[in-house]
Amino acid sequence: MQSKSASFLAFAALISGVASRQMTVHNNCPFTIWPAMFTDLNVAPNVPNFATGWEAAAFSTVSFTIPDNWKAGRIWARRNCDFSTNPGPNSCLDGGCNGGLLCDPHTGTGVPPATVAEWTLEGDGNLSLVDGYNLPMRISNNKGCPVADCPVDLGPNCPSQLKGPFDSTGFPVGCKSACVANLDGNQADSPNCCSGSHNTPATCPPSGVAFYSYFKGNCPNAPAMFTDLNVASNVPNYPTGWEAGPYTKVSFTVPNNWKAGRIWARRNCNFSSNPGPNSCLDGGCNGGLQCDPRTGTGVPPATVAEWTLQADGNRDFYDVSLVDGYNLPMRIDNNKGCPVASCPVDLGPNCPAPLKGPYDSTGFPVGCKSACVANLDGNQANSPNCCSGSHNTPQTCPSSGVAYYSYFKGNCPRAYAYAYDESSGTALFTFASGAAARTFTVYNACPFTIWPAIFTDLNVGTAVPNHVTGWEAPAWSKVTFTVPDNWKAGRIWGRRNCDFSKGNGPNSCLSGGCNGGLRCATVGGTGVPPASVAEWTLSAAGGNDWYDVSLVDGYNLPMRIDNNKGCPVADCPVDLGPNCPAPLKGPFDASGFPVGCKSACSANLDGNPTNSRNCCSGQFSTPATCPSSGVAYYSYFKNACPRSYAYAYDEGSKTALWTCPSNLKADYTLTFCP
Repeated sequence: MQSKSASFLAFAALISGVASRQMTVHNNCPFTIWPAMFTDLNVAPNVPNFATGWEAAAFSTVSFTIPDNWKAGRIWARRNCDFSTNPGPNSCLDGGCNGGLLCDPHTGTGVPPATVAEWTLEGDGNLSLVDGYNLPMRISNNKGCPVADCPVDLGPNCPSQLKGPFDSTGFPVGCKSACVANLDGNQADSPNCCSGSHNTPATCPPSGVAFYSYFKGNCPNAPAMFTDLNVASNVPNYPTGWEAGPYTKVSFTVPNNWKAGRIWARRNCNFSSNPGPNSCLDGGCNGGLQCDPRTGTGVPPATVAEWTLQADGNRDFYDVSLVDGYNLPMRIDNNKGCPVASCPVDLGPNCPAPLKGPYDSTGFPVGCKSACVANLDGNQANSPNCCSGSHNTPQTCPSSGVAYYSYFKGNCPRAYAYAYDESSGTALFTFASGAAARTFTVYNACPFTIWPAIFTDLNVGTAVPNHVTGWEAPAWSKVTFTVPDNWKAGRIWGRRNCDFSKGNGPNSCLSGGCNGGLRCATVGGTGVPPASVAEWTLSAAGGNDWYDVSLVDGYNLPMRIDNNKGCPVADCPVDLGPNCPAPLKGPFDASGFPVGCKSACSANLDGNPTNSRNCCSGQFSTPATCPSSGVAYYSYFKNACPRSYAYAYDEGSKTALWTCPSNLKADYTLTFCP
C-alpha cells in the first residue's frame, strides 16, 4: 500500500492514516489567533471532523482528522477578533468570515488579506498569498515531501499601497495583494487578479502582477549540522546551518544510513562582518551561517547531538555529547519508545570557575568548557582530560582521572560526559532500526487544567509507555508519546482540582488522585474513584488491540478514544456530574459543582463491597451471577454513554469493549472533554 503523508501547519499540520489523515494546527505565535477552515462543497462534499473555526491561544495545538479525499480545503488564521458584537466577517481585523467564530460551511471564506494553506488530497497542496498576507505560515509533513511556507512577517515592510490593516497601536497586521488592493481599479479585468482578458497563464505572467517580487522574493517556498564525510558520504536533506527564532521548529529528512552526524546550536551570532568560526560566541564553524561541509565542526564549548544510523547490528547509535563542553540544554527522543538522551540542565551558571565561559555582554556564562577544552593540565596532546597520548584507551583514561567529570555527569547522567563514557551505561544509546511502537496523543480539550495519569499493571506485562506517569495539562494542551506495541493492562485517566504541595498521596486531587503525587507510583498508583478511565491492551489474543472507556470506577471527566485506522470510537462524551443520581453525586468543588459521579460499587450502596451485586464481587463474581439488571443505576451510565464500559461485565452489551486489528498498528488519541 502506498504510504500516506502526514503534514504540519505552523502558525503547523500532521496528516496520516488509511481512510483519513490527521491534521495538526499549531499556533506558534506569541499571541492568540482564530484559525478557520473552509471546504468548497461545490468541488467535493467531504469535510474535516472538526469545527470550522476556533480560538487558538499562543503556542497551543489542536489535532483532528480529515477525509483522505479532502478537496479544495483551506485553513487560515484570523487576527484581533471580537465576536461579542458582530458574528460576521468584520468581527476580525483580517481573515474574518460569515458565521463568526464558526465559519459558515457554504459562504465562510476569509476576508482578505489572509495567508491561506490549501489542500486537495490525492491531488496537491500549497500555501497561498493570492489573497494577501496576515501571518507567517508553514506546511510540513511526515513523509519528507517538500515544505510550503511563508516564514517572513511581510507586514512591516509591505509596500505602502498594500500595507494594512493596522491594529490599535498602528502595527500592520496584513499586506494586501495587488488584486485585493485594486491597484488598477478594475478587478474584473486585471493583470493583478488574472481576471477578464488576463485569465490564463499566458495572459497573466508574474511580470505583469504588481509587487509580485515582494511576495515571491520573501516567501519563495541559526542551529548547525555536520556530517563527517570521511566516514560516509550520505548527508541530510537540509542546509548545514540556519537561524532558529524562539519556539521555532524545522523538520527534514536524513538518509537511513546517516553516519557520524552531529547537530548543535550556536549562540550570539553575527555573520555580517565575520563568516568564520568566531562569528558566534560559542559553537561557531567555518563557513558562517551555513557550516562548511568538510571542515565546519563547531568551536567548543558546544553541546552536541550525535547519530550513526544503521550501524553495527542494524542499530542506530545516538548520544548527547558534553565531550566538547556545554552551551545549551538538549534532548534527543524518538517515536519508538527507545531511551532518551539528554542534558536538560543549564550548566553555565554553576560551572566550575576554571571551566566557566564564554560570557555574553551582560556577563552571563553561555557555556561551560570541558576540562580538555580548558586545557587544565597544559598538554592537550597527552592528557587524561582529553584521553590523548598515553591516555588514549578506556583503560588508561578512566572517568576518575578526568577533572570535573562528576559535575557534567552528575547534572546530566544521560549524556556523554567524556571521551570513553560509554562504560557508564548511560551515555551512548541504541535502538533496533525496526523497533515497534505506537504513538499516543493525549489532548485536554477541557477549558480548565487537569492532571492526566498513566498506570500499567506490571503483573500482566512489563512493557510501559515512554512518558512520565503523571503531568499537568493546561486547557487545550496536548502531549504525544510512544507506547510499546505490546502494552498490556494500561490505563490513562484525568485528575481534577489537584494540589501536590500538601502531599503526594491519593488525596492530593479532588478526584482520580494516586499514590505518588504528580507522578503516579508504578506499583499501587491507580486512581482513586470516581474516575473515567481509558484502558488498552495492545497486540492481545486473537491479533487485536483491546480498548475501552471505563465507568466501572465511576466518572469524573468526559473522554473519547479514537484512532487513525478507522476502528470504532470508545467514549463517554457527556458530563455525568450535574444529573448524577443523588446517592452517587460528588465529590464537589469549592463552588459546590459536582466534579464526579461515583459508581454504585464505589458509593457502597449495599454496604458490603466484598459481596455485592454492584461490585460483581463474592457470590456475584461471574457474568451469570452479576447481570447489568442487578447493578444500581447501570442505566444512568449506559444510556448517557452507550459506548462505554458501565459495569464490570458490560462486554455483554456489545458496546463496551472495542477492538482494532493489531496488524494495522493503530495510533490512538485520548481526548478529555471531546
